Amino acid sequence: MIFGASFGVAAVVAIVAALGLFRWYSSRPKPWDASTIKGVSSTVTQTVTLNEKENKFIGAGFEMTFILENTSGRDYTVPQNLRLFERANKSGALQELNAKLDHPFVVPAKEKADFRAGVEYRCSTLDMDTGKETERDHAICFNEEFGDVAEFVGFDDETHTRLNLPKPTYTGAPFKPLDAANGIAPDHGEPWEKYGACAQASKLLPVCKQKGIALDDAKAAADGWTPVGPLPTLPALPKGAELQPDEQVCRIVYQWDYYCRKRGMSK
Repeated sequence: MIFGASFGVAAVVAIVAALGLFRWYSSRPKPWDASTIKGVSSTVTQTVTLNEKENKFIGAGFEMTFILENTSGRDYTVPQNLRLFERANKSGALQELNAKLDHPFVVPAKEKADFRAGVEYRCSTLDMDTGKETERDHAICFNEEFGDVAEFVGFDDETHTRLNLPKPTYTGAPFKPLDAANGIAPDHGEPWEKYGACAQASKLLPVCKQKGIALDDAKAAADGWTPVGPLPTLPALPKGAELQPDEQVCRIVYQWDYYCRKRGMSK
C-alpha cells in the first residue's frame, strides 16, 4: 500500500512537472527570424508637394525602396504596420523611424520583390518675414537626416520576422524649380517634373470625364491607357493660362493618369 501510494504521488509530481515545462516552453518569447527574408539592395527618391501659395513644387520627403529576397518556400507579406528603425553609425543604437508604408507588400516564395517606405522631411527654408520658401539641395537634405545612419531594421511583430535593410545612397539630380518651357510628361524629366505632370493629370481628368470626352476605346477611357513608347507632352502655356480639356488634351490626360496610378504618383 505504501509503495503504491508513493508511486502515485511520484507520477502526479512528474505529470505536473511535465505540464509546467510544456507551459514554459510554449510561453517563452519567439525568437526573431532574420535569415528567411534578406535585404538585398535599396534606393531612394525624393517626394514633392505643391506650394499653392507660390504655385511651385517643393520637397516633401523621401521614398525608400528596399529589395527583399524570400529564401523560404512560402510567400511573405511585409505588413503595412511594419516597425522601422534606423541604426546610428557611431553608437550602434536603434532609433524608431517615422516611416509609412501605403499598403502591404508581397514577396513571393523563392523570389525577390520590393517594398516602399515614405519619410516626410522638408527641404526648404522659410523666411519668416516674407513667408517665402527657398528650396535646398535634396542630396544635402538626405544627408542631414540620414548621414549618421548605418542601416535600417524592420520588425514584423506578427511573424517575428526581422528585416536587415541596407541604407540607400541618394543619387538624385540637384533640385531645380519646375520648368515647363518645353512641355512636361510624367515618364521623363526630374522627379518634381514627374509629380508636376501627375498633378496636372489629376486636375484635368475629372473635367474630361464630366464633359464626356473619352477615347474611342471605352475600356481605355475607363481603366487608363497603356502607353507605347514615351508619353506625349502637354504644350507649355503662358503664365496664368489654363489648358482646355479638348479631345487631344484628354487623350494625353488619360495616358498620364494610367501611368501615374501604376507608379503610385497620383493623389
